[in-house]
Amino acid sequence: MNLYFKIIIVLCFLSSCSKNKEQKYLNEDIKLIHACEKKLTDLIVVDIFSPPVASRIYANVSIAMYEAAKFSNTDSKSISEKLNGFDGMPIPKKNEEYDFTVSMLKAYTETAQKVIFSVDEIKEFERVKMESLKKRNTKEVFDRSIDFGIQVSKVVIKRLNSDNYKETRGMDRFEVKTKDLKRWIPTAPDYADGLEPHWSKMKTMVLDSASQFKPIPYPE
Repeated sequence: MNLYFKIIIVLCFLSSCSKNKEQKYLNEDIKLIHACEKKLTDLIVVDIFSPPVASRIYANVSIAMYEAAKFSNTDSKSISEKLNGFDGMPIPKKNEEYDFTVSMLKAYTETAQKVIFSVDEIKEFERVKMESLKKRNTKEVFDRSIDFGIQVSKVVIKRLNSDNYKETRGMDRFEVKTKDLKRWIPTAPDYADGLEPHWSKMKTMVLDSASQFKPIPYPE
């Protein structure tokens, strides 16, 4: 065997032993991401969350998924660091191997449990989906990836707990106290209550505050 081929073999060996290298997503990984979002949509419908509340659920759970999975591509940038109120996200340990699809799924389920009512449904979804991911990893890599997903979810959950959502649940409901035609009033056929009248008090992700863009005056 000449020197050229020896060098090639050594380089291949070193490459195969390197950690934290890019993880190529398989079709099953991509399908899992779609399945996670579909499951979230199904539970939002079952739990009867309003559109504004659904936006909070989608945003935070999807951020957790992305921040856990982004390290599979070395060029991916953090989203949360550009948003208001998020602490710094954890970083994978150097020279350690991860399956970031496992991390993504764990971050998803841990965060989702904090924003929906059907917790048992999410736990069962996680159990089923983790089975195939376990088989493709050693126990060490699997456990390390699970822990990383939990670390990511903790950062997102911390912000969830401080976004003023819980406080707005106890605030006064919107009541129509005047017949002024400039005011919003319930309409047929449901005559539903005003939807999330205190949403402007929520911590914003991008805007400075809800007053950054003020609506134009009511029409005459």
